[in-house]
Amino acid sequence: MHEEIPPSPTPVPPVAGGAAPRRNPLTRLLLLVIPPPSWQIPVLALVGLVLGIGGVIFHQSRAWSYLEDDPSACINCHIMIPQYTTWKHSSHARVATCNDCHVPHTSVLAKYFFGSSRKRVGSFGSLATL
Repeated sequence: MHEEIPPSPTPVPPVAGGAAPRRNPLTRLLLLVIPPPSWQIPVLALVGLVLGIGGVIFHQSRAWSYLEDDPSACINCHIMIPQYTTWKHSSHARVATCNDCHVPHTSVLAKYFFGSSRKRVGSFGSLATL
């Protein structure tokens, strides 16, 4: 009834004194991450499903545009079209972009992960387009 545990990918010599064999940290990590044979197909299907849905959301929300400094990324959300048009036709457009004022510049982490509310709105806004 019990499944046999497959041998480790690399033979591990026994340690003197009858103690358990020592494995390299990478081998131990792989043994923790790789599912048993009976679970491999469902796990691969689930990983494929998550990556597929994530890819569709990434594409639909145009998520890559939020990492750029292009002001046209602001109009990914239909609510921002009037503000973008007003900015584009103003004298302000020649000296500043949206990110100059609406994204913190204290660090790279603050800029890309915490600063822009448009990133948060854009990510969730894409769910409405599915």
